[in-house]
Amino acid sequence: MSTAKKAIEKFIERFWPEAKVDLIKENENEVIVDFYGHMCFTCGIYDYFDDFKYILEDETMLNWRIERYKKLRNGRFRVVFRKNN
Repeated sequence: MSTAKKAIEKFIERFWPEAKVDLIKENENEVIVDFYGHMCFTCGIYDYFDDFKYILEDETMLNWRIERYKKLRNGRFRVVFRKNN
């Protein structure tokens, strides 16, 4: 199982059902995920992005940053995490 998928499992264990996440793409320098669920309607949504980043760092033992995010038409948020060099 990939480290991004392990991070997703841990994130879901902690934050489901209010926050859900799907893996869109993963390579050695980038992880792209979609966040959805009730958390998308709260003022603290960006905290969930940070929480996922910390879990990803714990799983990979590497430093990551949130490179960008955008709200999609379906109400989801697509977030791109980039490995720091």
